[in-house]
Amino acid sequence: MKKDIKEKFPSWCDLGEVYTLCLSNDLDSLLSCIFLKQIKGYEISHFYKFDTIGKIQGHKHTAGSLIGVDISLTKGKTWDNHVAMLSKDDKFNINSANLNIVNRISRDNYTSKYCGSTVLQILSYYDYDISQFSEEALMILMCIDSSYLPFYTSFKDTGTYYMEEILEFPQLVELTEKYSKNDFDLLNIKYNLKAPITIKKGFLHTNINLAELSEVFLMPINLPTDSFELLANFNEQTQYIPKSNHNFTQPLDAFSIAFTYKNSFVYSTVKN
Repeated sequence: MKKDIKEKFPSWCDLGEVYTLCLSNDLDSLLSCIFLKQIKGYEISHFYKFDTIGKIQGHKHTAGSLIGVDISLTKGKTWDNHVAMLSKDDKFNINSANLNIVNRISRDNYTSKYCGSTVLQILSYYDYDISQFSEEALMILMCIDSSYLPFYTSFKDTGTYYMEEILEFPQLVELTEKYSKNDFDLLNIKYNLKAPITIKKGFLHTNINLAELSEVFLMPINLPTDSFELLANFNEQTQYIPKSNHNFTQPLDAFSIAFTYKNSFVYSTVKN
């Protein structure tokens, strides 16, 4: 990762503290957790989706030792890639390791956002050697969170800027020049990369082809097999903001918040 950008990330990213991870409900989060375990030794202890959060049964939870992964938390440590600011002057989570926080991306400059995955941010930040992976594995990394899409749209220059100059992964840009959008689309289908991670009777499940992905990446890519217990339920809400409204503020009680489009965001609040 470009040095001056890396220096703007929260200091906890480089501390030697023992943290655990909160997995969320997609492959971006799962692969991010797997690489964080490789790099830092962190284990998954929690699972969050917009309507619930749970922890592995028996795990002794302390909030300060937990890192959200691909979760746009309003407070606390998290790796994330979502736009979470309404305007350049909006409050933001100072403990969010997120290029869109670092660059103060908001509704005001939404089209300048980093639109790649959380896992690519993590690999870049920790100087992970991705040259060890096959071309197919690298293409799969580009499929996560549709990181390849900007390169086939009018946002190609923005995508190239982040991938080459900020993340310092020029080889991933080269893949988009070598292959068509349809080639990436077919990989999404082949491995069912967009399937969610769900929880049923306390255990995590997914229809992502994890066994085949493990073969491609030459490493285990698995969900935790532990039983999870419920910690809290949330209300999930979508808020639309008219283009003319520049005085809108974030909900004070939001647990997580993320812009899904320039003029709408999704947030969760704890159920009473």
